[in-house]
Amino acid sequence: MQATLTPLKNLIFVAGGRYDHFNQFGDVWTYRFAGSYKIDKTNTVIHSSVATGFSPPSSQDKIFGNNLGLRPDKNLGWDAGVEQQLWENRITVGATYFHNDLSNVIGLNGLFQTLNLGAARTQGVETELHAQPIKDLTLSATYTYLDTEKTSTADINQPVGSRLPRRPRHEVYVSASYLWCKKLRTTVAAKWVNAREEINFGEPNFDIEDYNFVNFAAEYEINSHLSIFGRIDNLTNEHYSEVFDAQHPTVGAFPALGRAFYGGVKMRF
Repeated sequence: MQATLTPLKNLIFVAGGRYDHFNQFGDVWTYRFAGSYKIDKTNTVIHSSVATGFSPPSSQDKIFGNNLGLRPDKNLGWDAGVEQQLWENRITVGATYFHNDLSNVIGLNGLFQTLNLGAARTQGVETELHAQPIKDLTLSATYTYLDTEKTSTADINQPVGSRLPRRPRHEVYVSASYLWCKKLRTTVAAKWVNAREEINFGEPNFDIEDYNFVNFAAEYEINSHLSIFGRIDNLTNEHYSEVFDAQHPTVGAFPALGRAFYGGVKMRF
Protein backbone atom coordinates (compact mmCIF):
# COMPACT_ATOMS: atom_id res chain seq x y z
CA MET A 1 0.00 0.00 0.00
CA GLN A 2 1.46 3.37 -1.01
CA ALA A 3 0.23 6.95 -1.39
CA THR A 4 1.88 10.01 -2.97
CA LEU A 5 1.08 13.61 -2.08
CA THR A 6 2.27 16.82 -3.79
CA PRO A 7 0.97 19.72 -1.65
CA LEU A 8 3.28 22.25 -3.33
CA LYS A 9 5.16 22.51 -6.60
CA ASN A 10 8.33 20.36 -6.50
CA LEU A 11 7.43 19.01 -3.03
CA ILE A 12 6.64 15.29 -2.94
CA PHE A 13 5.64 13.11 0.02
CA VAL A 14 5.38 9.32 -0.21
CA ALA A 15 3.92 7.07 2.49
CA GLY A 16 3.81 3.30 2.28
CA GLY A 17 2.99 0.35 4.47
CA ARG A 18 3.23 -3.41 4.19
CA TYR A 19 1.46 -6.18 6.06
CA ASP A 20 2.86 -9.72 6.29
CA HIS A 21 1.60 -12.74 8.15
CA PHE A 22 4.05 -15.48 9.17
CA ASN A 23 3.02 -18.83 10.62
CA GLN A 24 5.90 -18.63 13.08
CA PHE A 25 6.04 -14.88 13.83
CA GLY A 26 2.44 -13.73 13.37
CA ASP A 27 1.32 -10.38 11.94
CA VAL A 28 3.97 -7.84 10.96
CA TRP A 29 3.55 -4.24 9.80
CA THR A 30 6.38 -2.24 8.24
CA TYR A 31 6.28 1.30 6.88
CA ARG A 32 8.21 3.89 4.90
CA PHE A 33 7.80 7.68 4.72
CA ALA A 34 9.84 9.72 2.25
CA GLY A 35 9.94 13.25 0.94
CA SER A 36 11.83 15.33 -1.60
CA TYR A 37 11.96 18.95 -2.69
CA LYS A 38 13.49 20.37 -5.87
CA ILE A 39 14.98 23.86 -5.93
CA ASP A 40 14.51 24.99 -9.53
CA LYS A 41 16.91 27.92 -9.33
CA THR A 42 19.91 25.72 -8.55
CA ASN A 43 18.59 22.39 -9.94
CA THR A 44 19.04 20.81 -6.51
CA VAL A 45 16.98 18.02 -4.93
CA ILE A 46 16.83 17.53 -1.15
CA HIS A 47 15.47 14.17 0.03
CA SER A 48 14.91 12.17 3.20
CA SER A 49 13.14 9.02 4.37
CA VAL A 50 12.44 6.89 7.43
CA ALA A 51 11.47 3.21 7.35
CA THR A 52 11.22 -0.02 9.30
CA GLY A 53 12.33 -3.45 8.19
CA PHE A 54 11.60 -7.05 9.15
CA SER A 55 13.61 -10.04 7.91
CA PRO A 56 12.76 -13.57 9.11
CA PRO A 57 15.48 -16.24 9.17
CA SER A 58 16.15 -17.70 5.74
CA SER A 59 16.36 -21.39 4.95
CA GLN A 60 20.16 -20.98 4.75
CA ASP A 61 20.21 -19.44 8.25
CA LYS A 62 18.43 -22.53 9.58
CA ILE A 63 20.95 -24.95 8.07
CA PHE A 64 23.79 -24.20 10.49
CA GLY A 65 23.18 -25.66 13.94
CA ASN A 66 19.96 -25.84 15.98
CA ASN A 67 18.23 -22.62 15.00
CA LEU A 68 14.62 -23.25 16.00
CA GLY A 69 14.87 -20.26 18.35
CA LEU A 70 16.07 -17.73 15.77
CA ARG A 71 14.16 -14.45 15.95
CA PRO A 72 13.56 -12.10 13.00
CA ASP A 73 16.02 -9.34 12.20
CA LYS A 74 14.38 -5.92 12.71
CA ASN A 75 15.51 -2.48 11.60
CA LEU A 76 14.59 1.18 12.03
CA GLY A 77 16.47 3.46 9.67
CA TRP A 78 16.48 6.96 8.26
CA ASP A 79 18.47 8.92 5.72
CA ALA A 80 18.86 12.45 4.39
CA GLY A 81 20.72 13.69 1.36
CA VAL A 82 21.11 16.07 -1.54
CA GLU A 83 21.45 15.64 -5.31
CA GLN A 84 22.85 18.28 -7.65
CA GLN A 85 22.64 18.55 -11.43
CA LEU A 86 25.53 20.31 -13.22
CA TRP A 87 26.74 21.15 -16.74
CA GLU A 88 23.31 21.16 -18.39
CA ASN A 89 22.37 17.95 -16.54
CA ARG A 90 25.35 16.06 -17.93
CA ILE A 91 26.70 15.57 -14.41
CA THR A 92 24.84 14.42 -11.31
CA VAL A 93 26.48 14.42 -7.89
CA GLY A 94 24.88 13.34 -4.65
CA ALA A 95 25.54 12.54 -1.02
CA THR A 96 23.33 10.76 1.52
CA TYR A 97 23.78 10.17 5.24
CA PHE A 98 22.10 7.02 6.60
CA HIS A 99 21.54 5.59 10.08
CA ASN A 100 20.11 2.18 11.08
CA ASP A 101 19.30 0.69 14.48
CA LEU A 102 19.22 -3.11 14.22
CA SER A 103 17.88 -5.68 16.65
CA ASN A 104 18.12 -9.48 16.63
CA VAL A 105 20.85 -9.28 13.99
CA ILE A 106 21.18 -12.71 12.34
CA GLY A 107 24.71 -13.90 11.60
CA LEU A 108 27.40 -16.51 12.13
CA ASN A 109 29.42 -16.80 15.32
CA GLY A 110 33.01 -18.01 15.44
CA LEU A 111 31.87 -21.64 15.21
CA PHE A 112 29.89 -21.02 12.01
CA GLN A 113 26.60 -21.35 13.87
CA THR A 114 23.75 -19.03 12.92
CA LEU A 115 22.26 -17.11 15.83
CA ASN A 116 20.90 -13.72 16.84
CA LEU A 117 23.89 -11.47 17.49
CA GLY A 118 21.85 -8.88 19.40
CA ALA A 119 21.52 -5.16 18.68
CA ALA A 120 23.78 -3.07 16.48
CA ARG A 121 24.04 0.34 14.88
CA THR A 122 25.17 1.19 11.37
CA GLN A 123 25.68 4.64 9.92
CA GLY A 124 27.60 6.22 7.12
CA VAL A 125 27.66 8.29 3.97
CA GLU A 126 27.03 7.31 0.36
CA THR A 127 28.33 9.57 -2.40
CA GLU A 128 27.76 9.21 -6.13
CA LEU A 129 28.82 10.77 -9.41
CA HIS A 130 27.25 10.15 -12.81
CA ALA A 131 28.48 11.90 -15.94
CA GLN A 132 27.85 11.86 -19.69
CA PRO A 133 30.63 14.07 -21.10
CA ILE A 134 29.82 13.01 -24.67
CA LYS A 135 26.72 11.44 -26.19
CA ASP A 136 27.64 7.74 -26.08
CA LEU A 137 29.89 7.69 -23.01
CA THR A 138 28.51 7.17 -19.49
CA LEU A 139 30.70 7.33 -16.38
CA SER A 140 29.68 6.41 -12.83
CA ALA A 141 31.40 6.32 -9.46
CA THR A 142 30.15 5.65 -5.94
CA TYR A 143 31.86 5.69 -2.55
CA THR A 144 30.38 4.36 0.70
CA TYR A 145 31.77 4.96 4.17
CA LEU A 146 30.21 2.56 6.70
CA ASP A 147 30.58 2.65 10.47
CA THR A 148 29.12 -0.28 12.42
CA GLU A 149 29.03 -1.05 16.12
CA LYS A 150 27.74 -3.92 18.24
CA THR A 151 25.54 -2.39 20.98
CA SER A 152 24.46 -5.44 23.04
CA THR A 153 26.06 -8.45 24.71
CA ALA A 154 23.77 -11.13 23.24
CA ASP A 155 26.72 -12.84 21.53
CA ILE A 156 29.94 -13.25 23.55
CA ASN A 157 31.90 -13.72 20.32
CA GLN A 158 31.32 -10.02 19.59
CA PRO A 159 31.98 -7.69 22.54
CA VAL A 160 30.04 -4.44 22.79
CA GLY A 161 31.70 -1.74 20.71
CA SER A 162 33.17 -4.11 18.15
CA ARG A 163 32.49 -3.67 14.44
CA LEU A 164 30.05 -6.00 12.75
CA PRO A 165 31.96 -8.71 10.87
CA ARG A 166 32.67 -8.52 7.13
CA ARG A 167 31.12 -5.08 6.65
CA PRO A 168 33.73 -2.95 4.83
CA ARG A 169 34.44 0.52 6.16
CA HIS A 170 35.28 1.78 2.67
CA GLU A 171 33.81 0.65 -0.65
CA VAL A 172 34.41 2.24 -4.07
CA TYR A 173 32.76 1.35 -7.37
CA VAL A 174 33.53 2.89 -10.78
CA SER A 175 32.26 2.07 -14.26
CA ALA A 176 32.51 3.35 -17.82
CA SER A 177 30.19 2.41 -20.68
CA TYR A 178 30.52 3.36 -24.35
CA LEU A 179 28.31 2.69 -27.36
CA TRP A 180 30.40 2.08 -30.49
CA CYS A 181 28.82 2.79 -33.90
CA LYS A 182 25.32 2.54 -32.37
CA LYS A 183 25.73 -1.25 -32.22
CA LEU A 184 28.35 -2.39 -29.72
CA ARG A 185 28.19 -1.37 -26.07
CA THR A 186 31.17 -2.15 -23.85
CA THR A 187 31.28 -1.67 -20.09
CA VAL A 188 34.19 -1.94 -17.71
CA ALA A 189 33.62 -1.78 -13.95
CA ALA A 190 35.88 -2.03 -10.91
CA LYS A 191 35.24 -2.38 -7.19
CA TRP A 192 37.52 -1.82 -4.20
CA VAL A 193 36.66 -3.09 -0.70
CA ASN A 194 38.73 -1.97 2.29
CA ALA A 195 38.87 -2.32 6.09
CA ARG A 196 36.91 -5.45 7.02
CA GLU A 197 37.04 -7.43 10.26
CA GLU A 198 36.20 -11.00 11.26
CA ILE A 199 34.99 -12.32 14.63
CA ASN A 200 37.48 -14.17 16.82
CA PHE A 201 35.79 -16.37 19.49
CA GLY A 202 35.22 -13.68 22.13
CA GLU A 203 38.52 -11.93 21.44
CA PRO A 204 38.80 -8.60 19.60
CA ASN A 205 38.00 -8.83 15.90
CA PHE A 206 40.93 -9.32 13.52
CA ASP A 207 41.50 -7.55 10.22
CA ILE A 208 40.94 -9.47 7.01
CA GLU A 209 42.26 -8.78 3.55
CA ASP A 210 41.19 -5.95 1.29
CA TYR A 211 40.28 -6.87 -2.25
CA ASN A 212 39.37 -5.44 -5.63
CA PHE A 213 38.19 -6.84 -8.93
CA VAL A 214 37.42 -5.73 -12.49
CA ASN A 215 34.51 -6.89 -14.67
CA PHE A 216 34.10 -6.42 -18.42
CA ALA A 217 30.93 -6.79 -20.48
CA ALA A 218 29.96 -6.29 -24.13
CA GLU A 219 26.72 -6.51 -26.10
CA TYR A 220 26.33 -6.27 -29.88
CA GLU A 221 22.93 -5.56 -31.43
CA ILE A 222 22.59 -7.48 -34.68
CA ASN A 223 19.12 -6.07 -35.34
CA SER A 224 16.13 -4.78 -33.36
CA HIS A 225 15.21 -8.36 -32.41
CA LEU A 226 18.56 -10.06 -31.85
CA SER A 227 21.73 -9.29 -29.92
CA ILE A 228 24.68 -11.26 -28.55
CA PHE A 229 26.46 -10.54 -25.30
CA GLY A 230 29.38 -11.69 -23.21
CA ARG A 231 31.10 -10.77 -19.99
CA ILE A 232 34.22 -11.56 -17.98
CA ASP A 233 33.88 -11.43 -14.20
CA ASN A 234 37.00 -10.92 -12.10
CA LEU A 235 39.07 -10.07 -15.16
CA THR A 236 42.33 -9.86 -13.17
CA ASN A 237 41.66 -13.24 -11.47
CA GLU A 238 41.77 -11.70 -8.00
CA HIS A 239 41.93 -14.24 -5.16
CA TYR A 240 39.82 -13.12 -2.19
CA SER A 241 37.25 -14.36 0.30
CA GLU A 242 34.18 -12.83 1.92
CA VAL A 243 34.46 -15.02 5.06
CA PHE A 244 37.55 -16.08 7.01
CA ASP A 245 38.35 -18.74 9.61
CA ALA A 246 39.39 -17.28 12.97
CA GLN A 247 41.75 -20.22 13.55
CA HIS A 248 43.46 -19.59 10.20
CA PRO A 249 43.19 -15.82 9.56
CA THR A 250 45.14 -15.96 6.30
CA VAL A 251 42.86 -18.61 4.76
CA GLY A 252 39.49 -17.65 3.30
CA ALA A 253 36.71 -20.01 4.36
CA PHE A 254 34.63 -19.36 1.25
CA PRO A 255 36.89 -18.11 -1.57
CA ALA A 256 35.25 -16.19 -4.39
CA LEU A 257 35.31 -17.46 -7.95
CA GLY A 258 38.31 -16.66 -10.09
CA ARG A 259 38.13 -15.34 -13.63
CA ALA A 260 34.86 -16.45 -15.24
CA PHE A 261 33.49 -16.12 -18.78
CA TYR A 262 29.82 -15.93 -19.76
CA GLY A 263 28.02 -15.41 -23.06
CA GLY A 264 24.58 -15.62 -24.59
CA VAL A 265 21.96 -14.44 -27.03
CA LYS A 266 19.00 -12.11 -26.47
CA MET A 267 15.89 -12.28 -28.64
CA ARG A 268 13.14 -9.65 -28.58
CA PHE A 269 9.72 -9.99 -30.17
